[in-house]
Amino acid sequence: MKYRLLVVLLMFGMLPIVVMFIAARQTPLGLSREFHSTMAIGVMVTSLAGLISPGLIRQWLFSNRIQKMKEFCQSVKDGSSYLEGNFRPDRDAACCGEAA
Repeated sequence: MKYRLLVVLLMFGMLPIVVMFIAARQTPLGLSREFHSTMAIGVMVTSLAGLISPGLIRQWLFSNRIQKMKEFCQSVKDGSSYLEGNFRPDRDAACCGEAA
């Protein structure tokens, strides 16, 4: 999953840079050293962002949900969790004639 995100982010990040470079190749802008320096900086920044982003995206999208699932499963194992509408021993024992 991490490598797929890396490829997608790098492709979408590099696509505008490549298009700009191809479009400027036929113009005097393509001969400018400043343009090439700017494009090189753009490639470096995009590469760095592409390498860092998959880990951040994975953390943001999945880790929080996985942590919540772990907490829920642990509370189910401990017996301290219930789903709405289900029997709750602390609340429903009195209505059934049982002592809590």
